[in-house]
Amino acid sequence: MLSADLQMFTGTEQWFRHPLSSNFMYTDGVKFFAEHCGGGAYWFLDILATELADLQETEEFMSITLNVVDSSAKIMTMVTVMYYGHAP
Repeated sequence: MLSADLQMFTGTEQWFRHPLSSNFMYTDGVKFFAEHCGGGAYWFLDILATELADLQETEEFMSITLNVVDSSAKIMTMVTVMYYGHAP
C-alpha cells in the first residue's frame, strides 16, 4: 500500500529539481509518490511547481498534503518558518 511505503521516508538522501520551476525541489519520498501513485503523479508536481511559484520565492520550506476522500482531493499547504539561531 502506498501509504505504508511512504512512511519509510524521513528526510532525504537526494534533492530533485522540477523542470518547470528551478525553485521547486523535492525529496526522495515525493519522487517515490510521483512514480507509484496510481498511474503516476508527476502531474501533481507540475501543479505544485506552477501554482505555488510565487510562494516559493519567499518561503524556504513548505509541506504539502494531498487529502483524498473517495474521488475528491484537496491540497493543503503548510509554510514552515525556519530560523537559524534565535527567533526574532
